Amino acid sequence: MRLLTIFTVTVLLAGCATSGRVMLTPVERDTIIASAASAIRDPDQLLALEVGSSGPTADASFIALSQSGGPSKLAKQVAKLLSKAEGRTASVLLFGPNSKKVRQVASDALSLTRGNNLTKLTFLFHGDACDFEQLKKEGDFPGTLIHVPGKNGPNTTSEGIRQPADGSPKPSM
Repeated sequence: MRLLTIFTVTVLLAGCATSGRVMLTPVERDTIIASAASAIRDPDQLLALEVGSSGPTADASFIALSQSGGPSKLAKQVAKLLSKAEGRTASVLLFGPNSKKVRQVASDALSLTRGNNLTKLTFLFHGDACDFEQLKKEGDFPGTLIHVPGKNGPNTTSEGIRQPADGSPKPSM
């Protein structure tokens, strides 16, 4: 298989400490991307976008600000990338360690592209099933929407945030 196109998008909120930052391991990234690639016809054309996590508190603030103040800069950047696929066959994966944050970015980006001809776009969402169901309810996406199941293992909190596997303490809330 040829190398997949990977573009990592991360967001750090100004003024937030990065000590609580949660990151996916390279193995987790590869597993997510391989799982998404297996769900589409042309895996060599997959564009994978990672939404970074700055920890539970910063991510909750990011989500609240997006819901009250409108789409984030990150959602606008994702929407711009999706708009470039207008009328073209393309596959875009959005993933990250915090399923709820990924859902918020996806929801805002898809709403910003309403009215664009994205019928040939396959949008893959990696995260929890409840967040995927919410994403489907929030928008009227004209293309194909695919759920790439998230990892609900011992290192994932009920908020959908991946915790370090090394046993280090969970970032404080």
